[in-house]
Amino acid sequence: MENGVLLMRPDHAAAPLQGSVMRELEDWDRNAEFYIQETRSPVFRLITETKVKTYGLDCAQQPLIVLDLGSGPGYFTSRLISWGHTGVALDFSKRMLQLGRQAYSLPLCIHCTSTSLPFVDDALDAVVLNGVLHHCKAQAGLRETVCEVSRVLKRGGLLLVYDRNGAFLGRQLHRFVMVVKGLLERRTRFPTSSSRSEPDFNDQDIRLLLEEGFVVEQRRYVATLVTFIAVVVTNSFAYAGLPRLASWLRTALYPMCYLAEKVLPFRQVTVEQCLRLRKTSL
Repeated sequence: MENGVLLMRPDHAAAPLQGSVMRELEDWDRNAEFYIQETRSPVFRLITETKVKTYGLDCAQQPLIVLDLGSGPGYFTSRLISWGHTGVALDFSKRMLQLGRQAYSLPLCIHCTSTSLPFVDDALDAVVLNGVLHHCKAQAGLRETVCEVSRVLKRGGLLLVYDRNGAFLGRQLHRFVMVVKGLLERRTRFPTSSSRSEPDFNDQDIRLLLEEGFVVEQRRYVATLVTFIAVVVTNSFAYAGLPRLASWLRTALYPMCYLAEKVLPFRQVTVEQCLRLRKTSL
């Protein structure tokens, strides 16, 4: 235990982190404070409410044991706890967890990788993966992560996913953002919020979930191109050291984003999706 974070032996402890895994960890550690600040944005809350509506955990009939896998600082974990569930935050960035524990008073944070979860078989009622699986894919650990999630979930347990939707316009916009982030880091020397290794998460990846015995109960498209552009622009001002301007813009752009999310929730003009899946096999 270190500063309230339970340190587990990761599956890669015998060797140092390398490649995309190390780059992503460095990025997450460097930007941990910004991830906490972002949760105060009304646009962020707008997207979060779509997750809440799709997942249905806020109206569960009984308390559940829920793992927030790849929790970051643990904002969504804190929501789980507020609904009466046992929420466990797990992330491979110790700094994220330490800052999140301070910000949200989380009772249990676990520092561990997603490919070797420290739980016995059939231990959990639900696993939340908010924007995580495409990073597992970037780290060549998608299949291992999905297998581990299936192992620790009870039969009938819920897998709740928020990730890319694979739409053409969304893919092109993400690629453009990656180019812009690289230019900003080189020219202005300020860090950007997410890693440069951001592959697609598409229907083929969802089929991997189905092969592991999950069935899709609900699917919603979210984060229209309008909202995504607003998030990127306002975040860029925040990372550039202009938080007041970023805050003002987030408030000013919120009505436009709210309207876009209400009238344009179609795959072709959105970037992300929410999935509620249930484990049906042993």
